[in-house]
Amino acid sequence: MTLEEKIVQLTKETLVDLVNLRYEKLKEENKINDETEKFLKDVILMQGTLTLPPSDEEMDIDVY
Repeated sequence: MTLEEKIVQLTKETLVDLVNLRYEKLKEENKINDETEKFLKDVILMQGTLTLPPSDEEMDIDVY
């Protein structure tokens, strides 16, 4: 797996954890901290539910 593929995979896994509100898991993996968790909860509360696209093909992540 190339570095780009690893980045895309990690990004997708993190997005799935965010959609499923797995903040503790993300904090354990040092992807977010308490401040980020509070921010995400506030944003989701204001903006509504975070969802995934209907298919994996529609989740196109560009790596720059």
